[in-house]
Amino acid sequence: MPRNPSRLCSIAALATAATLLALSTGCSSKVTSGDIRSNPSPELYSTAKTHEEHRNDVAQVVDWNVRSMRDDWNRLLLLERGSRLTLYPAP
Repeated sequence: MPRNPSRLCSIAALATAATLLALSTGCSSKVTSGDIRSNPSPELYSTAKTHEEHRNDVAQVVDWNVRSMRDDWNRLLLLERGSRLTLYPAP
């Protein structure tokens, strides 16, 4: 199947234009070497987790603790029915 040379030329021209555009913008970031030295890994909160992962973990722990506290209060105030898992009938 013969290839269309005009199509190949237009694809090559588009790729060249995209490359030149990407190279002409340069680094627009204002990050200095002092910024990097003061915080070399800004995306990490701890050694293995980002801020978002840490917040997700804290939310899960708080949710678990609140639900457990509600269960404990219900047991303390005798609001839950006792277990019927016994071999002998209760009088």
